[in-house]
Amino acid sequence: MLPRPQLLLLVCVFGQWPAAAVGREVFLNQDGDLVIGAFFPIHRKGPDGERCGALQIEDGLQPLEAMLYTVQQVNADQTLLPGVTLGVAAFDSCDNPAHAMEQALHFVKGFIAHNNAHHGGENEELEYVCEDGKPPKYYERNLERIVAVIGGQSSSVSIQVATLLKLFGIPQISYLSTSPALSNKEKFPYFFRTVPSDVNQAHAMLEILRHFKWQRAAVIYSNTEYGKHGFEMLKSLAANYSVCFSVERRIERDGSTHESDINEAMQDILKRKHLRVVVVFAEKASAHRLLRYAKANKQASELIWISSDSWRRLDDSGGNQLKNAVAVQPLARELRGFDEYMESLRPGNHSNVNPWFNATWEEMFKCNSSTCDPNPMNGITHLVNYRQQNYLHFIRDAVFAVAYALNSLHKELCLGQSGICDAMSHLNETDFLNALKNISFLDEGDQEFRFFDGRDGPPRYSILSYGYEGPTNHMWKVVGNFSLTARGEPLLSLDESSIPFLASGDSHVCSPKCGEQQILVRDADDVCCWKCSSCNPYQIQLGSSLCQDCSLGTKPDPSLSKCVPIPVSVLDPYSASSLAAMAIASFGLIMTAFVGCVFFRFGHTPVIKASGRELSWLLLAGIAASFLLTFLAAFAHPAPFPCGAFRFLLGFCHTLCYAAILAKTSRVARIFGQKANQKAKFTSPEAQLVLVAAMTSVEAVILFTWLLLAPPTAVHVYPSREARLLVCAGLDSGHAYLIALAYPLTLVAASTVYAIKTRKAPGGFNEARAVAFTNYTTALLWLAFVPLYVVSSSHALRALTLSISLSLSALVQLACLFAPKVYTVLWRPQKNTKEGVMTHHRSSSLAPTPSPAPMHAVSEGSVEMSTGLEKSRQKWRNSTKEMVLTPASLQVNNF
Repeated sequence: MLPRPQLLLLVCVFGQWPAAAVGREVFLNQDGDLVIGAFFPIHRKGPDGERCGALQIEDGLQPLEAMLYTVQQVNADQTLLPGVTLGVAAFDSCDNPAHAMEQALHFVKGFIAHNNAHHGGENEELEYVCEDGKPPKYYERNLERIVAVIGGQSSSVSIQVATLLKLFGIPQISYLSTSPALSNKEKFPYFFRTVPSDVNQAHAMLEILRHFKWQRAAVIYSNTEYGKHGFEMLKSLAANYSVCFSVERRIERDGSTHESDINEAMQDILKRKHLRVVVVFAEKASAHRLLRYAKANKQASELIWISSDSWRRLDDSGGNQLKNAVAVQPLARELRGFDEYMESLRPGNHSNVNPWFNATWEEMFKCNSSTCDPNPMNGITHLVNYRQQNYLHFIRDAVFAVAYALNSLHKELCLGQSGICDAMSHLNETDFLNALKNISFLDEGDQEFRFFDGRDGPPRYSILSYGYEGPTNHMWKVVGNFSLTARGEPLLSLDESSIPFLASGDSHVCSPKCGEQQILVRDADDVCCWKCSSCNPYQIQLGSSLCQDCSLGTKPDPSLSKCVPIPVSVLDPYSASSLAAMAIASFGLIMTAFVGCVFFRFGHTPVIKASGRELSWLLLAGIAASFLLTFLAAFAHPAPFPCGAFRFLLGFCHTLCYAAILAKTSRVARIFGQKANQKAKFTSPEAQLVLVAAMTSVEAVILFTWLLLAPPTAVHVYPSREARLLVCAGLDSGHAYLIALAYPLTLVAASTVYAIKTRKAPGGFNEARAVAFTNYTTALLWLAFVPLYVVSSSHALRALTLSISLSLSALVQLACLFAPKVYTVLWRPQKNTKEGVMTHHRSSSLAPTPSPAPMHAVSEGSVEMSTGLEKSRQKWRNSTKEMVLTPASLQVNNF
């Protein structure tokens, strides 16, 4: 709130001045027991930053006189306020928010002075006193009796004044401010108005467009509270009335940019050849400038104008430029008896009441107020320079609203006593506010008036058209009315014969008829026009103007009315890539079966015994499982069990193979790496099987843990908009492959180390080269296939990549570890002897050296060194090609 001590200081300074010293030309002061304050735009807003400009006769003098006329009626009716007279304190707002705020301070000072005087009762000390010890007074105490303020006229003035008056709880009633912003009860709790909000005016303007089938229009609005809120309502409601705004332009109300804004807006409208209707939500000043543009431009003069209530105050200067104009204003009605009242006024006697009357009189009749005789107001209805404004009845409603609120409080506080009682000498703001909200009386049309929603006037409007009355006289004529029912339904009544220019409707069709499977899309050049287009291949059509994307895994049906699922695809076992993978796996299985048959048939021969029959069978089982995994990937329908089996076997096959290889190489390394007279431990077949079981169990635990943490499931993937695949979850990225093969990689590394250690063992036991080549080749295969697997976007290719890599790895193991032995058994039987097995080949990459330790056991049986071991070693050293252990010096069990 404003600092009251400072304001009271001004009251003390200026309050001692007589009222005449203030200047009658800026203040109307009519005495009464209670006083109604008021703002009227007696002058226009000044040009180029000036506060006030020229006199306004219609919108300045007439509203002020309408208030004085109504106050006389209230004071004459002793049944309404018995013994109580109402006074008037009116200021000129100049239609300028800044100037109006300055004038409103007079009401604030009077209000504070009144509150201070009321606070200082007989037994109470005054809250504030002047230097002479007396309470501050303001203008002979007339402004201290203010109970409410009527005005302003424009919304911009009312918003500024209401912001100030609410701080002191002074009720304000506007007779013409229609901005929706003023309906905010929290921001403006003390504001009322006898006109409806522009929310309802927007309904009326749009209903006119819909009634005459105008689907396209342009809208121009001013950059003020009035214009912006009006445009927002038009924009938000347009779709409900099937109206579209092709052009939306805002113009500044004042300043150097105002003219350029109007020019740009009109040029934008005129370049659209088929756009004929312009909706205007702007103050009177902006409307004048728009009409000046239309007057200078023949094409613009043919436009149809639908305006808010500001246009109905335009004078006859519009001329032909308003011939196609319609304005919507709060209900137009004549104030009965006002013309006769105006006829009775004389400059000599009325100038003491209205300080602006003489100047207005001279402006109206172009004569000196002291010499105009006879009275030019005689025959008032026939004068061109005077016409009663059709909104004056709203001022009457505002005055009567205050009077009826006071009447309610007078009955309650004074209990039938005539005149002002002590209880009513200082009105409680809350009591008066509640009384004002609940008033009810008959308006000028004998209809009940009450505040709509506790603060706005009833939503009733008149539709006006600018026409001719006589050969030269132009005027606004009422051609219809509009109202909203209690349910918010619009009711429009029009005399269409008076507005034939609206009846043509929108003759230009800018939205063609489209085919059955086409939609309307907005034209880039005109947002209100449409053109035909088709939905995307993966969209369905919703209505005539909307497409909706189908979700992944679905596509539109032939009618484009709904999305249907794409058939589920799995890996095609009969595709070229699948057949190639299965051919490799089939060949591998045949070779594995062939090797198995050879090992079974010749399992008693030294070469096969030396290779370790039990471990060889386990290795063949792992190789066979690797080949079978291809068929599992190709034929098994993705489901939890097949997916889990594939994930488990993916790592288990490698582990089983390399666990067997590691057991073989480590066993030979321990046997031939022992010192003389030392026997290697845990070299029996049973021990080897336990070792392999222990190594594979580690991988089994890893794989089972993975399955528990990420249970195997089948999921749908969408490699393209046309495909929906069912695949096993968890195999769609490289981490699955790494989890499955991380442990087998350690076995590969370990077997490589042991293979190197066995490079000096006899030929039948020395598999260093085969194991090393197998490991290197497997590593190369993984390095080649894993990146291909990771980067591949095809799930089918990923599955085949895994299958082929396993098959090739298994083929390498068959070729390197089993092919030499099968070749020896079948085609070189002469080498399949004890001597051939124990032969040490010089072709080793390292020079042969005698074994540092005796061999105690080889293969399934034990090979014990005889007492002639040292002699045999000597023969090995002296041999040039190979050293042979004779049966007399070496006994090989189970050969």
